[in-house]
Amino acid sequence: MFLFERLAGVGTFAIILVFVCFLISICKNNKSIGIILFLYTIILSIMGFFFVPYITTDLYRIYEYLDYFRTLDFKTFFETYQNSSVVGGYVFYWLISKTGENRLLTAVSAFISFSCIFYLLRKTIKKYNISSKNVAITLFFIMATGVFITTTGVRTIMSISLVAFCFFRETVEKKFRLYHILLYVIAAFMHNFTVVIILIRLLIPLFDNTKRIGKKTAYIISLGGIIAFMAFNMKDLLDAVYRRAQGYISGNAYSYFWGYIIGALILLAVLISLIQYSKIQKEENKDLNQFKLYSIVLMVISVAFSFEYSIFARTSSILLPIMYAPCFMLSLEKSSDSKRNNMIILLVAILVVSFLRGEMSAYKFFVL
Repeated sequence: MFLFERLAGVGTFAIILVFVCFLISICKNNKSIGIILFLYTIILSIMGFFFVPYITTDLYRIYEYLDYFRTLDFKTFFETYQNSSVVGGYVFYWLISKTGENRLLTAVSAFISFSCIFYLLRKTIKKYNISSKNVAITLFFIMATGVFITTTGVRTIMSISLVAFCFFRETVEKKFRLYHILLYVIAAFMHNFTVVIILIRLLIPLFDNTKRIGKKTAYIISLGGIIAFMAFNMKDLLDAVYRRAQGYISGNAYSYFWGYIIGALILLAVLISLIQYSKIQKEENKDLNQFKLYSIVLMVISVAFSFEYSIFARTSSILLPIMYAPCFMLSLEKSSDSKRNNMIILLVAILVVSFLRGEMSAYKFFVL
């Protein structure tokens, strides 16, 4: 079904990806790489705008939401949905609906999401002086997994990218800002899955051996206050997350064989890279320790909950490539040419499966 349309969509995406990676690989300075990543973000936003969803997809259903939200004034809308555990997502839908153009949803989602994701790349490049060739391979790694198609789910990728953005600034750049709290709250109320992501982010520093005892003690006290605040003031949200998790674990969700294959290949690529990264981890890149720990936790969750596809797919195919990207770049930087070439072969395999049988295979920007 839609064979020609899908070939055109996926083919266009692949050609642009390879061309962008090539341009980055021949860049002579970080500023040029930053410009290319910004332009690529614009291109991804345009491609998101023109995505044509099939009737059974989440995006098609979301567009129907937008048509309904367009008929509501803010007062009626807010009175109806203010108690929803995903009110942040609904507010975003309502705002887009008022533009009169549903397709702006995926365009705006792609722009916000990949601006945050590429922020991690740009700052890692600058901090650790990564070669342009390894930046290109890392970009290929992220996009080959099919992360782009999650912009059709909108809330998942946006909330994950916001958390990753804040996490990087706080742990690697040591730049905590008050607006990070707002971004965490928005992400938490955008998708129930993000609450779990945020809780993991809060727990990770407890296992970071690079933190001094005094700082870790202060963090434990602060964490206790945060958990107490959530327990008393966000009970409905936590209850919604618990009910959703029960539904997933009980097996009341769909499954997809090729999705498991893609997830397994991604886990293999990350595992190989982690082994290399552990060998070269030194004092100068200890700031990435929490990203490494987070990635290990995600791998454990992926394997432990592999019986439930929704959890497995989100952790292995969406969250892991984003969170592990900074460490992935460093591991490539210290790898031999033969190991780097073997990794490229594995990434190409992920790309091929993702484009032929994965979620990405559904991408099309016209229907004949």
